[in-house]
Amino acid sequence: MKKENFTKDYESNFNPTFENTIDYIVNTSVCKIRREASYFLVSIHKENENIINLQANEISKLQAENERLKSEVAAWKNNHAEMVKRNAALRDRPDMPTERVQAVQILGHENENLRHDITRQMDINAEVLAEIEELKLIVERYLTA
Repeated sequence: MKKENFTKDYESNFNPTFENTIDYIVNTSVCKIRREASYFLVSIHKENENIINLQANEISKLQAENERLKSEVAAWKNNHAEMVKRNAALRDRPDMPTERVQAVQILGHENENLRHDITRQMDINAEVLAEIEELKLIVERYLTA
């Protein structure tokens, strides 16, 4: 029953007694509360729809980003597989004599050994420099004493 019909019906049968006045106040208050609750529910529903739309947009953006990253990963995997094939072809070339391959491997090992030797020599140099600094301090103390 709409409020307007209720109030018209109620006013036409209005009997100004205390009970009727209380009933009228209670019924109009209930109608106001129901109307406000209805407006509130409608606003909540609209807000929920806005949030759902925003989340749907975000999900679609994330899905697009995910697909882009998947394709990028696939491209990197293909590049890696191609590099592995190229290296294998260069390493196992039938036109290259095996002595040359062994020489390249030996040079690689020698290069690694030289790197280790250089690192050890640099460590020794650092130790010698530290000892020189200590000796300088000792000589300086001796000269100032």
